[in-house]
Amino acid sequence: MDVVAATDDVEVVSFSASALQKLIRTQPEAATKLLFNISKLLCVKVVGTGH
Repeated sequence: MDVVAATDDVEVVSFSASALQKLIRTQPEAATKLLFNISKLLCVKVVGTGH
């Protein structure tokens, strides 16, 4: 587990692997949107770091 110190207000959302798997099984369209948006956020972070 990573430890992060925030200097600004932050919102944290946590999903267990089993919760994500259940979402994928029961609501595949919602899971697709969620995972796609998480991927977009991660891409923005990676590009912002210069990698």
